Amino acid sequence: MAIVPAAASARTGSVYDITFAKGFERVIFNGDAQAACGQYGTCGFSGTVKYSIGGRPAGTLKLAKHGKRRLTGIARYRTAGVTRSRVTPPDGSADCTDTVRHKTDLFGMESIGSKQQTLALGYHPIGPDYLNTDCGGPNEGAAADAGVLPRGTFRRADFFKGNRPRFTLSGGTPFRAGGFSSTMDWKLTYKLKARACSPRCKFR
Repeated sequence: MAIVPAAASARTGSVYDITFAKGFERVIFNGDAQAACGQYGTCGFSGTVKYSIGGRPAGTLKLAKHGKRRLTGIARYRTAGVTRSRVTPPDGSADCTDTVRHKTDLFGMESIGSKQQTLALGYHPIGPDYLNTDCGGPNEGAAADAGVLPRGTFRRADFFKGNRPRFTLSGGTPFRAGGFSSTMDWKLTYKLKARACSPRCKFR
């Protein structure tokens, strides 16, 4: 699912302040023959790379209306996120460890289905690769190519019930890429508060 930031092209929509953001995305991986590790030189390597949301968020979700029912939006917010990786080589030498910090985070949202009654959230549809580190291993680019980036769906009616939507999305999916057999898993929790102008906020 590709969610693009189309909100800026719309005239009106809903604006939500992001009041709470917590969660993670993680890839656990190991090089093995089923993933063609010999071709990539990854046989025997194993590791974990995990990005975690941190701190108190500050930002908005702008959810634009297109026509009668279709919605698209992008959320951008400041955060104290951190990516940590550890890769263990097969020769008994020291593990590679690395830490990368991120000051911003984002997700995309759009309505889907024949009657646009479902909202789909896609995590990190654009922007930097939050799983890139100096230790190598599978990153968001590999996960995107395999179609396993974090995502989830929920009922549109539940989201718009009241002016303080909250939701938690979680899941996990195995994939193979770059000589590694991997599993991407995630859990993301958000709380939002609608601004008074919603659903008729004007976007620039």
